[in-house]
Amino acid sequence: MNDQMIEIPRAALEALLVQAFHIGVQTVYEHARTASKNKLPQKVAKGMVDRVLSGETPVEQQSQ
Repeated sequence: MNDQMIEIPRAALEALLVQAFHIGVQTVYEHARTASKNKLPQKVAKGMVDRVLSGETPVEQQSQ
């Protein structure tokens, strides 16, 4: 594996971070919407969203 450092332009890095943030928000929204469709108690749905937002539960493990 090559150990050389590469420079990433700041604008490209910012664009990637914004895109990742939007994907995270969309994922949380979908989980909350699914929870409400399944008539889960609101506290449970909020707990799911809070865990994803806090990073306690990786998003990959949330999807079924």
